[in-house]
Amino acid sequence: MTAIITRLVRLFGYERVMFGSNYPNLLVYASYDALWRTYSAATAGFTATNRDKLFRSNALGLYRL
Repeated sequence: MTAIITRLVRLFGYERVMFGSNYPNLLVYASYDALWRTYSAATAGFTATNRDKLFRSNALGLYRL
């Protein structure tokens, strides 16, 4: 997962990538907690600012929340 995420960020930039869960359909394959741990581990090397973009602020801007 880390390699895929890193590649996407290189291709599109931190400002154009964001994470989603597909909740509640996700629960067929894995728990929300398992998904969060995977995303967190895959982005552990990113700065706090860039992680915020991926996990929060990009969605806030896109959905105008």
